[in-house]
Amino acid sequence: MTIKRVIGVLPGLPPVLNRHAARDTVPPVALLHILSAVERKWPEKEVLLLDGNVTPHDKIIEDVKKFSDKETLLLVSSLTLNHRNGLRIVQAGRENGATVLMGNDHATLFSEPIMRDRPGVDYLGVGECGVPTTLGLVDALEGRAELDGVPNLVYRMNGQIRKTSTMVHAPLQDACPDMSLIENPDAYVGNGRQMPGPQNGEAPKKSTGVNFSFGCNGNCYFCGILDRRKVAHISPSSAVKWMAELNGMGYERLHDVCDDIGSVDRAVLRELAERKEKAGLDNIHLLNYCRSDHLMDISFVNLLGKLGVDTLFVGIESGDPAILRNSSKPGRRRETGPHGIDGENVAGVTNALQAGLDVWLLFVLGLPGETAKSIEKSVKIAETLVETSQNTAGKIIAADANMLIPFPGTRAWGSIKAKMGKADFFEKYENTDMPNVFELTRMHMDMFCQVSGEQIEKAQKEIEGMVKAQFR
Repeated sequence: MTIKRVIGVLPGLPPVLNRHAARDTVPPVALLHILSAVERKWPEKEVLLLDGNVTPHDKIIEDVKKFSDKETLLLVSSLTLNHRNGLRIVQAGRENGATVLMGNDHATLFSEPIMRDRPGVDYLGVGECGVPTTLGLVDALEGRAELDGVPNLVYRMNGQIRKTSTMVHAPLQDACPDMSLIENPDAYVGNGRQMPGPQNGEAPKKSTGVNFSFGCNGNCYFCGILDRRKVAHISPSSAVKWMAELNGMGYERLHDVCDDIGSVDRAVLRELAERKEKAGLDNIHLLNYCRSDHLMDISFVNLLGKLGVDTLFVGIESGDPAILRNSSKPGRRRETGPHGIDGENVAGVTNALQAGLDVWLLFVLGLPGETAKSIEKSVKIAETLVETSQNTAGKIIAADANMLIPFPGTRAWGSIKAKMGKADFFEKYENTDMPNVFELTRMHMDMFCQVSGEQIEKAQKEIEGMVKAQFR
């Protein structure tokens, strides 16, 4: 068999779920790296990237049908909320004879039911090993290697489902990917201060996503980052080289899609800041995710400024310290502040604002123990931080308040399983690759909260509505 073309597809979310796509979309960095690795190893092979977050689903289907044939390997990135669209893309590719490799978190968690019930999916790449799995599979398909030597691969043979040896973490890709694979770079300008559209008469700066690190040393109740508890990063020298290449292409805003920059070793971040300064890359600005407990450390906040971070996505989650404790949200002291709101969230975000960093607030409503009073505290902490930012160099530029969804792999998922009973839960939600997470959301509310869905929706509108994006 010969593979002449590799197509990487990130299926889009249904419109009703993609509330903030226009504001914080970044290119699918993992697929970009995989396709770039294929291109480097086999320059004669054609590669194509399709991103459902910026391209309508019908157009994705049309392109998959147009470019797929018996010499095509179709890569489909499957998350719980886009899995249904992913299966439609699989079908479109299979109609023209493409070989299908599905990967990402949902493929990892539901490998057995997918292999059992979805004959259109030929292979699964599980865990955090996209590049080694894809390159190894191409070698195997073209007869240069055996399937059982491909890391993190699930496949069928003689009526049996087989899984190869597991590589817990493939090394992070430390080279700049081929940015020409991004069909429409202008679709990704909506990050942080640079929202879509002209700012003060100037066009938004060119933005993209990067992946200098991943992992988080926390263990929050709602988080489903699977095996990324172990924090990994590329070398500071490689990161600066990557920045310089992007800078040469006109990119100035880099959204680092890490899990938590505060979990990265401080010595690594200091070296990165020093190398970036020596390279004269002051015009490169970073956007990062960060837990608020890290921001209690002023020296760390100052280090972020030296790195060129100007926008932080900060997980507030709740304004009630008791709810945060229930959810195992990492914290240093969890003191109760004025109005009963969590003092650490207020202090950490205030430190960032006073240092000139813009902050995008992230809330999770419907955590265990949630009540009408705790919801009020979340609204109050948003109000407090917005008021604070009126007198600081940094601003609260946006807030997202989302209802907790008990995704597979989270402790919220496990809590419902324990309450419902393992056997019944398995049959209804784990023995299928299409678990109804919205049904589980309602169950979680009934089991662990004393607040209605209407009260949560009202709080969502209040929190998001009080934050008006402030551009510079």
